[in-house]
Formats: sequence, structure tokens, C-alpha cells
Amino acid sequence: GSGVLCVGVSQLRDPYLDIRYRSEMASVGSLDTKLSGLNELTAILDEVGDGEDQNGLIEAQLSDLLKTLQNLNVNAGQDGYDSQVRSSADALVTLFHSAAKQLQEVYDNTVDHLEQDIDTVNGILQDIRDLNDSIRKSEIHGDSALEQRDERNRKIDELSQYMKIDVTYTMENIGAGRSVEKLTIKLRANGKDAIEELIPQV
Repeated sequence: GSGVLCVGVSQLRDPYLDIRYRSEMASVGSLDTKLSGLNELTAILDEVGDGEDQNGLIEAQLSDLLKTLQNLNVNAGQDGYDSQVRSSADALVTLFHSAAKQLQEVYDNTVDHLEQDIDTVNGILQDIRDLNDSIRKSEIHGDSALEQRDERNRKIDELSQYMKIDVTYTMENIGAGRSVEKLTIKLRANGKDAIEELIPQV
């Protein structure tokens, strides 16, 4: 009958689930990027077809060139068949040039996209570093900074979509018998040990 007494608020997270989620998100992000690139290449070089609906154009033209060459072989020395071979070969070269131009555009767009991703990752790392600094100051003054921790976890989850990372939490002694949490994020290469610390300590 005397109500409820609140003695504190804390954040509860499962480290194992965090690690699994971020590891899987890195794989999903990598596969999504590869799939997107392959889809763009497929739109240019889809050779499953006989030339209809823009599919199999190069294969169909190669077949046409082979046919004209066979005709020329049977009718060697006749100008009309020579012209057919040249015309067919010219059409094939035109298709090659068109495909090469489109592939170059895909390459350029992919490079631009990757450069944008680098800027995005740098922005995320900067945000995490700023949040680390803010959380550290709050802890020193006795505040648990739960909202900032939530935002930092969201940023770490977002970062995990771009690369495989290792996230570790340790306690750092600041003197007078007090400790504050220390977050370290390291880049993990090909599933091996962490090799590079991403965020400078504040």
C-alpha cells in the first residue's frame, strides 16, 4: 500500500545476440552489394536468349556472323557474300562497343557509390566517438546515459552493415575507486583476429 520505490534504471543487452546480429549484418551487407552489382551486369550481358527482348543480342549476332562465314566459304569470291560478312561483323563490333560503354558506366557508378559509403562510414565512426565521449562524461558525473547508449548501439549496428567488426567493453579505472566503461571497436579481416582499431579513444 506504500507504492513502488525505484532505485535505478539500467540497460539490459545480450552480448551474444549483439555479436551474432552484427556478424550476420556484415554478411548480408556484403551479399546485397554483390547482388546489386551482378544485377547491373546481367542487364547488360544477359545472353540467355536468341536476341529477342534485348536478351542474347551478342550471341545472336555471333551466330549470324558464323552463318555468313559459312555462306562465304561455300561461295568464295562473290562480292555479295563478302559484304554480308563485313556487315555482320560490323554489327557485332557495335554491340561490343555498346556493352563496353555500359560496363564502364556501371564501374564508374560503383566507384562513386563506394566513395559515398566511405563518407558514410566515417560519419558513423565520428558519431560513435562523440557518443563515447558524452557517455564517458555522463558516467563520471553519475549518469548512466541510457538514451545515448541506445543511440550508440544503433550506430554500431549500422556500422556492422559495412564491415565486420569486433566490439568490446571494458572498465577503465579513473581513480578514487571509480571506473567508467570503455568501448573499443576493431576491424576484423576475413574472420581472423581484430587487426585495426577504428575509433581513437577519447
